[in-house]
Amino acid sequence: MLEEALLMAASTGATTLVTAMATDGWQAARDGVARLLGRGEPARQAAVESRLDEHEAAVRGADDTDALRERLAAGWRTDLELLLERSPEALQELRVLTAQIQGALSPAQQAWVSAHTIVQHINASGQGSIAGGAIGGNVIFHGRDRGHEQ
Repeated sequence: MLEEALLMAASTGATTLVTAMATDGWQAARDGVARLLGRGEPARQAAVESRLDEHEAAVRGADDTDALRERLAAGWRTDLELLLERSPEALQELRVLTAQIQGALSPAQQAWVSAHTIVQHINASGQGSIAGGAIGGNVIFHGRDRGHEQ
């Protein structure tokens, strides 16, 4: 299980990435993310670049870019989480890249990133249990099996 800081960085990075698609800052965002996820392996980097290009073209042609960006963000969030799970030292690089990409976004685009980066924490103690939901996102439940007393 990833630490909260890593999950938040992955979520913010993914949302920032998809927000940059079809903007003036796209090329720099694309190159930075491909380098980050490629981790020095040319074949892996080329595969990431190809996927990024496909997603950016889809955003350019979409009728509802917000809905498409939300769907794409989920996949990129997973990719970034897997990267941070394998290479926690990439956290600082991801944070710097995310800040650079956000700096190239308009204020309205930056607001979209803030509005669509969602991390919800619900805690229960004792014998309590919780329920939570997500619209357009994922619910990840980390619980303990307490057993059942009869």
